[in-house]
Amino acid sequence: MPTPPYPLHPQPMNKSWLERNPRWKIPLGALILLLLMAIGGIPGLMTVLSIRDSDVVQQCLARAAANPQIHDDIGDPIQAGWFVPGE
Repeated sequence: MPTPPYPLHPQPMNKSWLERNPRWKIPLGALILLLLMAIGGIPGLMTVLSIRDSDVVQQCLARAAANPQIHDDIGDPIQAGWFVPGE
């Protein structure tokens, strides 16, 4: 009788750490999600801060501060916020 190409009694598979500890799946997933959000948020924050400190925004703020109609519509003080909408 020829021998089969596979073992008759296969060795049990070794489980990974995550398969042996399934309760860690949700906390690890949340931690990975928070890390990815932090990694993506830092460049976004740096972009907003660099746009806010640009010469164009400073010139627009100076022109807006000199315009009395804007003072009537918006009020005082006119200053840059965290987000600069527009193009």
